[in-house]
Amino acid sequence: MTTYTLSNKAKEDAEGIYDYTNEKFGSAQAEAYLIAIHECLSMLSVSPKLAITAKEIREDYFRYPIHKHMIFFKQEENGIYIVRVLHQQMQYSLHLV
Repeated sequence: MTTYTLSNKAKEDAEGIYDYTNEKFGSAQAEAYLIAIHECLSMLSVSPKLAITAKEIREDYFRYPIHKHMIFFKQEENGIYIVRVLHQQMQYSLHLV
């Protein structure tokens, strides 16, 4: 069974996304956004080849866009490991050390 696991930083990212979206657009939109991210992560865990390499940041990283964010992950034997979920306006290399 393929799965995904979130790093502690990715969990913090998801909490921040929820908090910001809830504050700006309400809880229904915040929940819908997190559901969309979860569905995307589930899809990537089954089909990681949909993502593109992020080797300019790190050789074993991949990335995939979701709305205004970019998911960064590594492939593992039984799924994917989510490193970060960063806003598109962030300078990714500064947050992926």
